[in-house]
Amino acid sequence: MKHLDIKTLPYEIKRNPVALLVLLYLTEKGDSNSIGYIAREIGFTEAAVSKSADKLVKYNLVEKSYGKGNLGKRKTLLRIK
Repeated sequence: MKHLDIKTLPYEIKRNPVALLVLLYLTEKGDSNSIGYIAREIGFTEAAVSKSADKLVKYNLVEKSYGKGNLGKRKTLLRIK
């Protein structure tokens, strides 16, 4: 498990509570999870988690990959760097 220091995070991430929760969740779990699963676990919508994930990717804090989900749909996975 990596150590997360909030003081070193960019301002745009610090003022976004969903991004902080996603980052904290991924830091604690240490595994890659889908956006839908993370949304259910932290209690926010998939759209909010997806938008926050884009901000986290922008600042190179997480990496986004794609897998195959149910019925051949694309599944977006997030993993902490």
